[in-house]
Amino acid sequence: MGLELCPAEVGLYLCLQYPGYESMFIAMQQVTIRYEYNPGIFRLHNGDNGQLELRGNDAKPSDRWSSDRQFVFLSHPPSREASASAPPTPSASEGRSKALADEPDGHGKKET
Repeated sequence: MGLELCPAEVGLYLCLQYPGYESMFIAMQQVTIRYEYNPGIFRLHNGDNGQLELRGNDAKPSDRWSSDRQFVFLSHPPSREASASAPPTPSASEGRSKALADEPDGHGKKET
């Protein structure tokens, strides 16, 4: 499938730019959540005010994830020529992959 972990800053970028409201986890290298000293990842959460919020979520090696959770990964274009010239793009995975395509205004849009 060509999926890779995202850089941590993808969570902040999507929080600021993504036009949707659904919650999703950022598939990324774990970071230490300072106040608890647990490994964690970022999560976009639909807040009470209807805005996406960037939050931390525990991600210990022993944790299990439900199959209905939506994760964002980086994906490569399908062709070898395209992958050599284009950087990976963020995509969301919920049992199947949904790509976030760039629009002319620079905002991501979820394909269905």
